Amino acid sequence: MLTDNKTANNYFDGLPVNRLQRRMVLLIGFGIFFDMMDNYNFGFVAPAIIKSWGISLAQVGQVNSLFFVGMFLGGLLGGYLSDRIGRRKSLLFSLLVFSIFSIANGLAGSFLPFLVSRFCTGIGVASLVIVALPYLAEMLPKETRGKWQAFSIGLGCVAIPFLGIACKLILPLGPEAWRLIYLSGGLGLVAFLFGIFWLKESPRWLVSKGRIAEAGKVLEEIVGHRIELGETENKPVKKENFGKVLLAMFDRRNARNSLVLMSIFMLAYPAGFIFINWAPTMFSTKGFPMKDVLLLTMLMSFGLAAGPFLATYVSDKGGRKGPIAALFAVAAVLALVYANLESKPLIIAVAILIAFLLQANSATTLAYLSELYPTHMRNTATGIVYSAGRLCIAAVHVIVPVVNVRYGYMGVFTLMGLLLLFTASVTGIWGTRTSGKSLEELSHDPALETA
Repeated sequence: MLTDNKTANNYFDGLPVNRLQRRMVLLIGFGIFFDMMDNYNFGFVAPAIIKSWGISLAQVGQVNSLFFVGMFLGGLLGGYLSDRIGRRKSLLFSLLVFSIFSIANGLAGSFLPFLVSRFCTGIGVASLVIVALPYLAEMLPKETRGKWQAFSIGLGCVAIPFLGIACKLILPLGPEAWRLIYLSGGLGLVAFLFGIFWLKESPRWLVSKGRIAEAGKVLEEIVGHRIELGETENKPVKKENFGKVLLAMFDRRNARNSLVLMSIFMLAYPAGFIFINWAPTMFSTKGFPMKDVLLLTMLMSFGLAAGPFLATYVSDKGGRKGPIAALFAVAAVLALVYANLESKPLIIAVAILIAFLLQANSATTLAYLSELYPTHMRNTATGIVYSAGRLCIAAVHVIVPVVNVRYGYMGVFTLMGLLLLFTASVTGIWGTRTSGKSLEELSHDPALETA
């Protein structure tokens, strides 16, 4: 029976990951799988919808734009709700929202209902990511939390090549077959139903609200020991609104971390989207046939799916910031190389490698984002950073064509490389080492530290 304060201070730190925690990781990975399907499926099915409904490219653009607006709002809403009502309820809410509206997408009878339900799907998709990764950070030991977070993202990213294969098999079945892709996204409801029984509330969040007895009960249920939390923990942190959290993100304690995170999500992530979204299109401008473009897209999807599994090996090394800086730097150099390639086999090989590295770093940086703020504001701040990045990604889709007209193929990927190099430098110089440290140690939040 564990009752000493030293053990209480550590929550799950120093303990092996047990069956209940692995079950949480698998459940969240399963949820992220369908979240990823809903994130990527419109790009696969848009040609079929154009043919089925006769919509214009301008209307396709409206769907993409409104989806990103939904993601922007979903990141803010998910983060705020999970700091106010709890991690577990917010996770279940996110799973429910994107699953229901994915089904609504599949049942939509015309463009306008489809547009609205796609917007609502974006809210649920972003909300899940914002809640799930900090939740896992709070429920896993400091020694391996990066590994398990990356593993859950890896399970989710398997959806990308799966979606490509499913579309290749299903879409030719008929003009309305695209609906089956969206209806299958509703299987996220399975994760919702299991989550009702399997997911526990974060004891760290409970402590931040002064609910000490409940936190102790959750800890005992998960680790199998009685853990008595110190009486001095019974000091709930006051509720914060968006304005207060935004100010706190740039106070003396958090400003450096916030600026590093902003560089990652507002510069490096858009740079990654330049590659993922534009590489096949730019490849086609070199005169290669459509079969080669489709081959490149398919192989890149496998690279994207495999990347997070690399992160399971490197995420907990180098203080987290080391792998982030290194992966961005290598991807940047390869982007600059890619800009100058003419050989089709080399272009495809380097594209797969870049996709692999970018997605490995996506898993690592999402783990990093979930570690750097105190519990009472963690998810709201995480949502603000993530949502700001979504707006920058939307802006990239406007900027890239302009850069291409003026500087060409080489200019687009040179821009990508420079953005990645800048972020690698910022993270390497000013980033905080997080792996192997408790969340309380990282946040320096006395109100959340046990006696």
